[in-house]
Amino acid sequence: MNYQETNLWKNIQGASGSKASAHLQHQFEISRNYAKILAAEIAADTPEYTSHDITHVDALWECAETICGKEYELTPTETYVLGLSFLIHDLAMGSAATPGGFASLAQGVAWSDILTAELHAHLGRYPNAREIESPPAEIATKAKVNLLRETHAECASRIPFTEYRDKQRGEGYFLIPDPDLRNTYGNLAGRIAASHWWDVKRLRTEFGTVIGAAGDMPEEWRVDPLVLACILRTADASHLDSRRAPGFLRAIRQPTGSSRDHWVFQEKLQRPQRVDDRLVFTSASPFDKSDAEAWWLSYETLLNVNQELSAVDSLLGDLGRKRFAARAVSGIHDVDSLSQLIPTSGWYPIDAKIRVTDVVKLVKNLGGQELYGRDLSVPLREMISNATDAVRAKTCLLRAHGVPEWEINGDVTVAILEDDHGLWLSVNDSGIGMSRSVMAGALLNFGNSYWDSSEARRELPGLLSSGFRPTGQYGIGFFSIFMLGENVKVLSRRYNEGVEDTLVLEFSSGLSLRPILRKAESCERRFSSGTEVRVQISESVRDRLLRLTGYRRITLTPTLSQFCAWLCPALDVDLYTLENGKRNRVVEANDWLTLSDSDLLRRLYLDVDERHFEAMTARMSPKTETVVHDGVPIARIALSLGAVIDADEDHGDMTPSTSSRRFGAPIVVGGMRSAASFQGAAGIVVGAAARAARDSAIPVAPPSAFSEWIGRQYQAMCTGSDAPMDSELLEMTCQLLADTQELALCEGSTGSLTYRDLVAYCQDLEEVLVLQDAVWSLFRWENSQATMDHNCLAVSLGRSEVVSGGLSFNAAAFLWGTSESPHEWLGEHTVIGRVAMAIAEAWGVPVSHIRDKWEQRGDVDQIRPVGINNGRPVRLRVSYSVRREEVEGGI
Repeated sequence: MNYQETNLWKNIQGASGSKASAHLQHQFEISRNYAKILAAEIAADTPEYTSHDITHVDALWECAETICGKEYELTPTETYVLGLSFLIHDLAMGSAATPGGFASLAQGVAWSDILTAELHAHLGRYPNAREIESPPAEIATKAKVNLLRETHAECASRIPFTEYRDKQRGEGYFLIPDPDLRNTYGNLAGRIAASHWWDVKRLRTEFGTVIGAAGDMPEEWRVDPLVLACILRTADASHLDSRRAPGFLRAIRQPTGSSRDHWVFQEKLQRPQRVDDRLVFTSASPFDKSDAEAWWLSYETLLNVNQELSAVDSLLGDLGRKRFAARAVSGIHDVDSLSQLIPTSGWYPIDAKIRVTDVVKLVKNLGGQELYGRDLSVPLREMISNATDAVRAKTCLLRAHGVPEWEINGDVTVAILEDDHGLWLSVNDSGIGMSRSVMAGALLNFGNSYWDSSEARRELPGLLSSGFRPTGQYGIGFFSIFMLGENVKVLSRRYNEGVEDTLVLEFSSGLSLRPILRKAESCERRFSSGTEVRVQISESVRDRLLRLTGYRRITLTPTLSQFCAWLCPALDVDLYTLENGKRNRVVEANDWLTLSDSDLLRRLYLDVDERHFEAMTARMSPKTETVVHDGVPIARIALSLGAVIDADEDHGDMTPSTSSRRFGAPIVVGGMRSAASFQGAAGIVVGAAARAARDSAIPVAPPSAFSEWIGRQYQAMCTGSDAPMDSELLEMTCQLLADTQELALCEGSTGSLTYRDLVAYCQDLEEVLVLQDAVWSLFRWENSQATMDHNCLAVSLGRSEVVSGGLSFNAAAFLWGTSESPHEWLGEHTVIGRVAMAIAEAWGVPVSHIRDKWEQRGDVDQIRPVGINNGRPVRLRVSYSVRREEVEGGI
């Protein structure tokens, strides 16, 4: 049906078919011809999307009439404005609608925000400046499509006043050529066009007023923008038939993934019919098994159509407007019924989609002890993490807007307060604050991070492109607070709103009852932006929170200030505590880089008692070094040798390998310590979370970033003829890909051997036997006269992990970026791997031949002669062996 044949369009003629009506029709046809040209350009930017050309626009008249009913009356001016909104609503899905094209659109912060978010999703981390400047082509294309999709509604509102100039001729064109009509109805038509992406509740406030007739038109030619906006959104949502997805066009464009599913289901659907107050969608062609995902996508899309019809019907009824004839979608609440209308072939559409029956139970479990364990420092850490994210967000956004540095301030304060109701743990920030929609939506949306969402891009444009990088990325940290108590209050004031706009979100019974969102009372109002989160705690929770278990299971009870500094040792935001009525700054932003060594170590190792602390600091490098990678500090650390602990205190009877303890540098995420540490070092290493609980982490920089540091510090501490060989530090040096040419790599019959010594040592050997160094050391301790055969090497075969704590795969993830692979423990990251390299160099064979032989491990744990003790052969277990003749020609 031609759109001019619909009764809805014929409303433009009015009762008398006046001259004014004819003028509206003529002007609309000109606008339609211009829009047809612009709409044809949309496919150049979004080729995988279904059709947005003029056929879609014209079809909206028919869809609207089916929904409204043939008798639904509009004034001629309403019909004209509705037609303009039909023309305009999707034009900005193509960059041609914007003078200057996509290059002009890409000048805005929306492009940088979306590109950053896409790169984050692709890389699994936030991108650096170089990656943002030169993104992969497929990511740039995806970001471009998302930019057009997310901004097209807003851009639509400007199209009526956009001039399209022919630079050669100097001529200008407007979509609405008549300046009087453009000035009278252009803004209204643009806003109605934009509204198809708004929440339906916004229509009530934006379009509540009926617009009177223009001065040169009949008095009854009023315009009700609310009704027109409702017609547009329901017609646009319900236009899902084959006119939007012609099969031949799909064959040309070859859409993939979810785009293909959109094409498939729309190609199969027929025009909707209305039966009573229901829209009935049907398909003559069944969906086979290969199109199952397309069927389910059609189901979800029709659910959205049903929701739009229902919401619009409620809105029109509530406001006393004439309701539309169609108010729901037939069969949508029963997949069996829907499958009778939209049939399948070879499979049954059962609604087996994963769902959560008890959401509260899920949040309690996954947002509490099941995820985080019983460590009560975790909810405090998450509260501080959210607070520091809010401060960083405000700081980055204000800087991006050119606010002078001296006007930007932000900090976090932790306190345990007492009032008539009991004790409260409070975390208060002077950050960006939360809007009503965030407090009622994103904050409570378990498992979805606000910062990367399109909602954040709308509310805080330019935030991601400002360089803001949140610590919280999983959307679950807030819910850990209920590990501490059930009575929770969140008070927040957004940075660009007034004191009277402070909001309060209250949980009176944890997650069992719905929270209450209300305006703050006068005593609760915030006089600066930011958020305070309070949770009522018992005395036992307070005591358990402020408790550390140190070495030898010594229980320490630090002050709140000491505990917060220990928990958050490397924040880039000032952290205060409120104790005994006094506000103390316990961490200054980034002071971990400037504190004295003694002050830094005291902050970090609060859980080490004094005697052990002194013993351990005596066995570390004289000072810490700041390690920089890509111009950014990624660690401040010093090498730490093991300090011997008295046997009678900890282990009773011990072997000669007396237990020793050394510092481990906590790996911090967002400035807060995780359960993981960088072994063999004292200080701080900057890391990234390895999982949602953030108890496990790996360094943000690769092993090679630490090579020069450990090379300098190891040689300073462990060189010299009388220096003992520390096998754990040697392994760590190899793992960090540092130079070990001058370090003792293993022990042979002549003593300790460096890499160069080992190459010379092996040149005349026909076979090499490798023993675990601990096995040989134990035998030598019991038999001091024993000597090793010349073809034997005592090598450290241990796998002491440079990154430990939290998850077992941390070391592999740090060293190689993946889980352990067969050759990696024989590669240059390990002592035995470097021994293999030396043997290969001595024999002039590829090192892969040695590794392949040892990977077979056919002779593992063989008992072989390895030395002499008082003239008698010594037979010990051999871990690896290799003969020259086996590897010279390959395996």
